[in-house]
Amino acid sequence: MYIIKKGEVEVMEEQTFVQSITILSDGSCFGELSILNLPGKFTDNRRTQTVRTKGFVDLYVLDKKDLNRILQDFPDAKKAYLKRLVNFDTTVV
Repeated sequence: MYIIKKGEVEVMEEQTFVQSITILSDGSCFGELSILNLPGKFTDNRRTQTVRTKGFVDLYVLDKKDLNRILQDFPDAKKAYLKRLVNFDTTVV
């Protein structure tokens, strides 16, 4: 999972990678599905979108072990994260 510290990335249309779907900037995150093993259409899918930078970008990288520890230690963060995942199928980010 990646959290944008500074900069912008584009989430690209997954078939042609030509059209930008949305732009993410400081504080946004992406890649959260790649570290989970969710049942259903996301199972074993390492990625669902392609992201490319719009210049220099500083990112924080959060691996599965660290994410699980954070979600265990911070219940409010866990609620927000789970809410984001529930809404994932109806929103781009």
